Amino acid sequence: MTQTKITSKIIAFAASFALLVTLLVSGCALKFPTEAVTLEVVCPAAAGEMQGTHEFGFTIVDEQSTALDALMAFKSLQVEDEAGNVFDFAFEDSTYGAFITEVIGVAQDSGNLSGYYWMFYVNDEAADVGVSTYVIKDGDVISLRLETFMM
Repeated sequence: MTQTKITSKIIAFAASFALLVTLLVSGCALKFPTEAVTLEVVCPAAAGEMQGTHEFGFTIVDEQSTALDALMAFKSLQVEDEAGNVFDFAFEDSTYGAFITEVIGVAQDSGNLSGYYWMFYVNDEAADVGVSTYVIKDGDVISLRLETFMM
């Protein structure tokens, strides 16, 4: 190897190292998703062949991601439950945020499911806020449950 090639490689390495150190010191380092979230979908007997609990495993999302962001991640990854059902969902936007209207092909308030609506739970408790507002915490279990709604 000639002296010029060796010098060029040393300069390239030094420049790369200096850039990496600058990024780390300035706080501009790459950020990777850090929050693990698990998803389950629960359908009543009225949902027919879709009744039962469907577990879709977990995915990793960025800090400050909402539950809606996590649901979108599950959808884009085409995650399947143990029976091979691919996770999919639909929602409507409103002034109050996103309302889940359909999950894994099961639409709320239709046919045998008149009076049933998709409810949002986190860690086995009804959420205080909607899916577009709740910020995911590492280890959360999101549950979408089709339940009757009484006023």
